[in-house]
Amino acid sequence: MTKICPVCGKENDDNAQFCVNCNYDFSSPPPVPTPSPSNSSKFPKKIIGIAAIIIIIIAAIIFLPSFFHHPTYTEASAAEKAYGGKWIVNTTYSGTEIINSNNTVSIKFLNGTSTVLTVNSTGLAGTKALIMILTQKNSTNYIELADINFTNTTVASKYFSFFYTSIEEESSFTNMSINNATYQNYKLVYIAGGSVKTVYGIYPVPSIAMAIHGSNVITLRINGFSSNLSQIVDLLKPLI
Repeated sequence: MTKICPVCGKENDDNAQFCVNCNYDFSSPPPVPTPSPSNSSKFPKKIIGIAAIIIIIIAAIIFLPSFFHHPTYTEASAAEKAYGGKWIVNTTYSGTEIINSNNTVSIKFLNGTSTVLTVNSTGLAGTKALIMILTQKNSTNYIELADINFTNTTVASKYFSFFYTSIEEESSFTNMSINNATYQNYKLVYIAGGSVKTVYGIYPVPSIAMAIHGSNVITLRINGFSSNLSQIVDLLKPLI
């Protein structure tokens, strides 16, 4: 018979007192195996790595939203909350646009298509806009939202003045007053909308609203029904 050395695994004669290979004393207690340094350090490192990833994810959830002033697009749920019913995003007409320096504007729609239009880009080059159109299923009613981040406050003010003129014209024609309000440092101007009677029948008046703060302008047009300030604010909240 032979005896196996518990240290090096060498076979020895059954009556051997010492291992012929490593000189282990067979009369001493068997050695207790110890884990190698590489195995003992892997588990804690994995735990630390997983914990670091979890911390990064939590930090991203908490802090990243503060770095983005606006979400990319308004959710249809905002319209549903303000007006009820089921609203969807019209991907054919919603998207992003940027005014180029060569008198063109590049538009990318949410349905994957794109186009380039000719415009007078004097003083507007670099201007970006988010165009959002929400529609209600089984209805001709719709909401059109535009969130425009201009290159500077001067351009934003000019656009605000231009759009305000159209609001004045609508107000004069329908005999509806222009309302003013503020929300989170945004100046709001709006017409509640509704309908007016004419000799040709009932004329629907869209609700029109505009908000401006610094170089950011948001325009809102709601066709088919009247609107009030709280409903308008509900639609602007995701953008402001």
